[in-house]
Amino acid sequence: MLTGGLLIVVGWLVLPGLITTQATRNARDVFCLQPAQRTALADAAMALGFAKTGGAVDLVLADDTSIKLLNWRKERPEEFSTACDALSAVQGKPVTPAGGVSGVAGVVLPLLTAFLSAALTYVSTRRQNRATVGQADAKEVRELVTAYRDAVNLLLDDRRKPPGDLPVGNAAAAHDALAGRLSALAERKPKWTRLAEAVELLRTGELAGDFDQRLREQNSRAGRKELIDRWRGLVAEVTDTGFLVADALARDDDVADGALTRPLREVVAS
Repeated sequence: MLTGGLLIVVGWLVLPGLITTQATRNARDVFCLQPAQRTALADAAMALGFAKTGGAVDLVLADDTSIKLLNWRKERPEEFSTACDALSAVQGKPVTPAGGVSGVAGVVLPLLTAFLSAALTYVSTRRQNRATVGQADAKEVRELVTAYRDAVNLLLDDRRKPPGDLPVGNAAAAHDALAGRLSALAERKPKWTRLAEAVELLRTGELAGDFDQRLREQNSRAGRKELIDRWRGLVAEVTDTGFLVADALARDDDVADGALTRPLREVVAS
């Protein structure tokens, strides 16, 4: 967007100079072709390597072509313009704007270019910083998700056969850390419906912190197995959601290809 703006403004400043160049060029040509300047113009042609010898009337060009000075302008306009511009500059006369921008544009354009260049640098730096932060956030979320998945599944494996003596501390700590981080992200990303539902599962749903106590209260072996299998499936849903969140953060992607904007139950059903 800023690049487009720069091109528009540069065009607005430069185009008038290009449109009015012919009048300035005519004045310059008249100056160079004055009888008093023709010898100096021939000298300029020789100095620039366009001519081997020359005077106020004739030139012998680098390719040994002999040409009248007045015809040189018509037959070799680029050589003539270069030599005439050089002579005009030496004599302190205005040079045609064909090689640059003059007047107000010559003052404003460098300032505007510097401003827009700084703006482009700022935007680029900000985008790079966002990408760096996104990568760091993604790494943190992946680590928290992995720790939660491993700790809770290990605890569920231990609880399959009572009495189950593995301490609940590691799973509880991993649960609280992940729930807190995902809650903060859900507030920042209200459109990520799937993330909000995963947070609800961890905060107030079936995966809330007291699930181990509820599991211990289940006296039936079959009931215990059914509950463990169900919770393992819910842990997998939260894990998948967490990894999707990490991928979206790494890409700085608010839409996340639609995967996080669909309800969790809809995703599981499909």
